[in-house]
Amino acid sequence: MEREQILAVLNEKTKENTQLQAEHQKMKDILAAREAALIQLQEENKKLSTKFENSDQDMFRETLENLSHIIREKDIEIDALSQKSQTFLEVLRTSGTGHEVGGEFEELLQEQAELKQ
Repeated sequence: MEREQILAVLNEKTKENTQLQAEHQKMKDILAAREAALIQLQEENKKLSTKFENSDQDMFRETLENLSHIIREKDIEIDALSQKSQTFLEVLRTSGTGHEVGGEFEELLQEQAELKQ
């Protein structure tokens, strides 16, 4: 009778041990899957981070190029207006007769000086 009880307890403990081993293996599998997912997410994060850094640099470069282009256009426009003003002043100098034209000429010279500042 004692032997049967010992065998019954032993069988029960063996079943518990088998269940615990299965649960332990299941936990190890879950842990391994989570570690793999974490590594994959870290790699994707690095790729996205690099992509956004490159994107920011590209946007900065493009903005700088656009601003440089606008500045060049404005410089050309200023030069053209300056030449036009100079030509107009030369015409006034050569054709200027009378006191009224002289006064307008002086005003234009002052305006040109202000614009140059």
